[in-house]
Amino acid sequence: MMMNGCVSDNIYPELLTSGGKVRVVLPEWVNALVFDRYGATHNPAGRKRTFDSNLESDKAGVLTYLGTYFPRSLAEAFVIFDSLLSDKNLASSLAYESSINICSVGTGTGGDLLGLILAISKWVPTAKQLNIVSIEGNADAHEIMRGVIGEAQARTGKNIGLNLVNHVFVAPKPFGYIREFMPRHPQSFDFVISSKMLNELDKARVSEQPYYEFCSAFTAMLKPTGVLMALDVTSPNGAGGRWTPALLNGQVNEFLANRSQFKTILPLLCNRFEGGCGRDCYTQNAIYVNYRGVTNECSKICYRVIGSAELAEKLSGSVALWSCPITEDNRTHCLEFNGAD
Repeated sequence: MMMNGCVSDNIYPELLTSGGKVRVVLPEWVNALVFDRYGATHNPAGRKRTFDSNLESDKAGVLTYLGTYFPRSLAEAFVIFDSLLSDKNLASSLAYESSINICSVGTGTGGDLLGLILAISKWVPTAKQLNIVSIEGNADAHEIMRGVIGEAQARTGKNIGLNLVNHVFVAPKPFGYIREFMPRHPQSFDFVISSKMLNELDKARVSEQPYYEFCSAFTAMLKPTGVLMALDVTSPNGAGGRWTPALLNGQVNEFLANRSQFKTILPLLCNRFEGGCGRDCYTQNAIYVNYRGVTNECSKICYRVIGSAELAEKLSGSVALWSCPITEDNRTHCLEFNGAD
């Protein structure tokens, strides 16, 4: 049901496609949570790049981020995982799990995490137990995220076990000692996600290869049918102004070239061409988000979802994935697909 043309009273975000655009309408309960309960404010930074280092944000900064970028992160993750879980084989395999285990790296206020939870709830309704390990260095953001997950539990009816790990990743090997601060349970995960955090490690020179190192460290914690998502902005946020999509794609391609047991699942065109492509290419998806007082706010992202080569091969022929809205968006930006040299 639509309210005033821009918000929905459904539990889940609503996906709309027209004119080749992917639009996401957030449910009213999310608006109430963000703007009424927490009093968050909407104040886009634009080119001022206010949020290049969210680790240093004070409580006021966290609330501005919550009202400005949390809705986008929720929409982005929901679109990706709604697409991924639309494949019935994957959703069915998760339905047989006693619990679904999630690790969120650089969780912030939890927009991407909430998007994943809602996609799981929609496509795997029989899953009753979610176990979440959340790694975040900003205590104010982590505390808000706790409230967000509590509301998600109430809305979805899932039992959500939440393990908060307060940790700051430092140079020279930010992911070199993760076993020292990771909880012993769960030992393996169905989903590992990181959204818009890895570029901060590059810009701050904590790591020269944050995407490679992230993939290397956390794929080792995946279940055989588990998936890892690295998502980031599409602006020149890297050290020396390097473009983030080129860094992400180049480093993920390098990782996969050295790990034949893993392969890209989404975007599907990366699944098809990564072996012969190897480019540090610029990829982008534009998602238009509607939430309280905001209509069609454009959020531009680059991302990769990887998993075992066996799982990727099984999903590469999925009719559901090839027909999902986000795949069509990728076609316009893929050099190999469009025959460029």
